[in-house]
Amino acid sequence: MEMEMEMVMRFPIFILFFQTIVLVPLIQSSDGLSGVELETQALLNWRTSLKNQTLDSWVFTTNNKTSHCGWFGIQCSNGGSVIEISLSNSNLEGTLGRLNFSLLPHLVHLDLSWNSLEGTIPPDIGSLLNLTFLDLSHNELSGSIPNTFFSGLRKLQILNLTRNHIGGQIPTSLVNLTKLHDLRLGYNSFTGPIPEQLGFVFSLQILELYENPLLVGPIPGSLGQLQKLQRLDISSCNLSSNIPPQIGDMKELIEISLSMNLLYGPIPPSIGNLTKLTTLDLSYNQLSGALPSEIGNLGLLTSLDVSNNTLGGSLPRTLSHLWKLEMFFIESNVFSGTIPVDIFEHVQLLGADLSFNSFSGTLPLGICRGNKLINFSASHNNFSGPLPEDLKNCTSVAWFVVEKNHLEGKVFEAFGSHPDLMIVDLSGNQFSGYIPENIDETMPSLTFLQLGNNHMVGTIPSTIHKMRDLVVLDLSGNNFTGTIPTSLPNMGYFMISNNNIMGTIPNSVGNMTNLVVFDVSGNRLSGVIPSGLGKCQSLEVLDLSNNNMLGSIPWSLGHLGILRKLQLSNNSLSGEIPSSLRNCSGLEIIDLGENGFSGVIPTWIGGTFSLLRILRLRSNKFTGTIPQELSLLRSLQVLDLAVNNLSGEIPRTFDNFTSMAIRLRDVHSSSNGENNEAMILKKYYEETVVIATKGQALPYSRTLSLVTCMDISSNNIVGIISEELTRLVGLLVLNLSRNHLTGNIPKKISALKELESLDLSNNLLSGGIPQGISSLTFLSYLNFSNNNLSGPIPSSNQMETFHESTYSGNRYLCGFPLLKKCGVPTQVLTPIHNEDDDDDVFGIDVSAGMGFGVGFGGFFFVLAVIRPWSHAYFKFMDRIVKKLLRAS
Repeated sequence: MEMEMEMVMRFPIFILFFQTIVLVPLIQSSDGLSGVELETQALLNWRTSLKNQTLDSWVFTTNNKTSHCGWFGIQCSNGGSVIEISLSNSNLEGTLGRLNFSLLPHLVHLDLSWNSLEGTIPPDIGSLLNLTFLDLSHNELSGSIPNTFFSGLRKLQILNLTRNHIGGQIPTSLVNLTKLHDLRLGYNSFTGPIPEQLGFVFSLQILELYENPLLVGPIPGSLGQLQKLQRLDISSCNLSSNIPPQIGDMKELIEISLSMNLLYGPIPPSIGNLTKLTTLDLSYNQLSGALPSEIGNLGLLTSLDVSNNTLGGSLPRTLSHLWKLEMFFIESNVFSGTIPVDIFEHVQLLGADLSFNSFSGTLPLGICRGNKLINFSASHNNFSGPLPEDLKNCTSVAWFVVEKNHLEGKVFEAFGSHPDLMIVDLSGNQFSGYIPENIDETMPSLTFLQLGNNHMVGTIPSTIHKMRDLVVLDLSGNNFTGTIPTSLPNMGYFMISNNNIMGTIPNSVGNMTNLVVFDVSGNRLSGVIPSGLGKCQSLEVLDLSNNNMLGSIPWSLGHLGILRKLQLSNNSLSGEIPSSLRNCSGLEIIDLGENGFSGVIPTWIGGTFSLLRILRLRSNKFTGTIPQELSLLRSLQVLDLAVNNLSGEIPRTFDNFTSMAIRLRDVHSSSNGENNEAMILKKYYEETVVIATKGQALPYSRTLSLVTCMDISSNNIVGIISEELTRLVGLLVLNLSRNHLTGNIPKKISALKELESLDLSNNLLSGGIPQGISSLTFLSYLNFSNNNLSGPIPSSNQMETFHESTYSGNRYLCGFPLLKKCGVPTQVLTPIHNEDDDDDVFGIDVSAGMGFGVGFGGFFFVLAVIRPWSHAYFKFMDRIVKKLLRAS
């Protein structure tokens, strides 16, 4: 029995061995074989070249010369000739090089799509004179199509090469395929322009060239001759031209997609001739002008997408003629005016997006006529007034976004019961009212609820925990009161900043294991930071700033391994920075300002947070020296250690702050943008940091990534301002005021060309003001007051715009804008070495000394020469001395 099983298992191996060793040589010397036998050998020869043997049924049988007609994917004519090969999605791996197409002269249908075939397309496919169907789509084919490829395929009707890596120019020989009605070349790497000759393949009904980013040039006007064309898709290429007016000649067109190109100019009015059109997609181009009124002629149109262009003006009233319109996307243009009253009077919309335009007036009425509306967005416009009345009965709606308009009214009175509603964004309007307690019943599928920056009142419903699908809850910037519910759903974004929420943060927040952003800043919360937050290991943003929080930072926060932003500023927190935060190595912002933290600044901060952009420890009770290890923070843009009890000198290694030593304006102008994760986070949370600049504290949010600042003011720092600091040429703000700094202002401070705010006041600095400081043309705030500076004030460019208070408290300074003039003649004050500004002061000292010496020496010279004067002078001095002795 075991021997029989072994023979059965070995039998397929024997067959394969026989085919490879015996049959292949036979194929190579095929003289005398019939055409059918040659077809069989051609197929087997190709099978042996494939990397994986998946065609198990392809087995040679010597006693049946037409056995191949029963193989998987093979169909034959009555005479036994192969007329069809259909091996779509058969896990084939290999090339087409070993398939001798010249031995398959009767082949009509060839489908090898959805496999892993690679290499080039063999030229001898062109010998298949009877071929009508060729589908090689969804493979890994490469190379180009030779111009002679189509010379023999005169019967070809369908050609599909979609989703390969085929390059080179589209062959002009396509014009020979007079029976071709379906040409699909999308998702490849074709180069050059679209050949004019395509317009002479008059039989074409489908033309797909989409996703060929190396296709350039214009859309040929010759395509207008394709009178039978029904589908035209040239999207996601790199075409640049007007839309040719000849497009209106293709009157059989049902679908057009020209999206994601560089097309410019107006939409041609001739497009109104395409009365059979159901889909028109011109999105993501550079089209301009008005939407032509002729679009109203497209009575069968169901989808219109002209989004992301520069189209403008008012919408034509003829849009109301599009009675079958279901999808209407015009977002991200410059449309203005009001929405025509009757535009949606007869349609039954499924989706509409009017966002990012300049529309005014009220939202269009009838948007939910027929109760089919699924998606509606009108964000970032100037709409005013209440929400449409028919919204209350719109049970079909799933997405309703109208953020950043001027809409008003008691918002939840406009809504009804919406079982499928998932996304609601009403933020940035003037809505009022409160969130109903039964929102979990009226909107049970809600995933995104954004009501930020309105005039909402009331409390956070206690039933919120029943909304199991809730991902984003944004109630920030309203007038909500009450407390944070003790039970919350396991959402990802919980944002209630800038309200009047009181009480404590419940420790049950630790159950929110999906939490990404927890922002409760700007409220009246008290109590300690709950240790349960340490369980929220998906947390990236923790913002408790501007509250009344007490106690220390819990050790458990060190468990937040992917935390990026820790903002605890402006509370009443105390204690030292826990070393457990070393585990949060991905931190980008640490803001502990305006608290009562104490101890030394940990040295491990420098070696741990390689991504740290902002370190703000301002207004605390930190002591000790500034750790040199902070200079390891190469990504640091903002260092704020002001108003503490720090001592020692400024580390000379601070010139290692790479992000302060480059001009961030240049970096961001050439940036390729942010990754998707960062963009998603930014959509729901906007980081804000207060930076002291130009003599005042200013919040930075949208422009925070462009700010570079070093503020070590109001400490006990000693020593000099080292020249190393002047290498931080990207600094916008430098504040070293209210310390005990000595020495001169470095001459190379003029290298800080980006400086907008410079404050060195209330120190012990001496010497002159470097002349080169007048070259800092961005400088709008300057304070040198209360030092020991001397000499003339530079008098050019920005320096002439500052008030005298900029220099007050420096008794030896002179020149504009001070009243004190520099009285020493110019030639005396001119330094011997022009490159050293301090020589000015030295010249003044030498002149004064010489004057004193000459005057004093001259006086005694007179006494020595004129004896009576000498006698009288010494007698007078003798009397003065005697009186002083008696007084003592």
